[in-house]
Amino acid sequence: MFPCAFVAGVPLKAGTSMARGARAMCTRRPGTMSGLRMEQSPALPFLSKPPNLQPDMPGYRGFDPLRLTDYCEPNWMLEGEAKNGRVAMLACAHFFVTEFYQFPFFQGAPKLAAQAHDYFVHSGAMIQILIAIGLTEILSYRGKFTYSDMTWEGRKPAELGFNPLNLPNDKAMKDREINNGRLAMLGFAGIMHGEFLNGKMPFEQIMNFQPLQ
Repeated sequence: MFPCAFVAGVPLKAGTSMARGARAMCTRRPGTMSGLRMEQSPALPFLSKPPNLQPDMPGYRGFDPLRLTDYCEPNWMLEGEAKNGRVAMLACAHFFVTEFYQFPFFQGAPKLAAQAHDYFVHSGAMIQILIAIGLTEILSYRGKFTYSDMTWEGRKPAELGFNPLNLPNDKAMKDREINNGRLAMLGFAGIMHGEFLNGKMPFEQIMNFQPLQ
């Protein structure tokens, strides 16, 4: 007999309502839940779509295997992803630019990230960056510091009103920004990892590649 024909180890008599219910549960079609069809995640078709992620969100892929959006405000997480992506894109550009050029007032500063970090901490530049970013965050969130206190009335995630080139502000452009930001975050991690392993800047790693011994 099928396992579903038992409840708490007691066999169910055929034809009873309980037996019919157990049979219906066992013969439920794949992709259904409690008799209702389960919407699948576009990114992970073997998982259900996270209910708090919507297709009209920038960069939507239905990817949230840890279901973080069940516990945190999706707009807050979207804004965090967009901002981290923007910083990562700037950081990746920095690695390639500073390999060949340094501003005159930064002459003598180390080029490798770990050494440069310590150098600018001691020079006070990191404090200036921290203050500038902190003020921007406080003003953009109207003094709120936790996602449970934030309100999204009158504003959209990651939109700061900064668009000097008057670029399109449609979903397609927002998708490009999010996707490029995701790629930049992975690229930044790869560049940093390479620098730590072999002590070389990105172009030097590419042009003079040598496997680790």
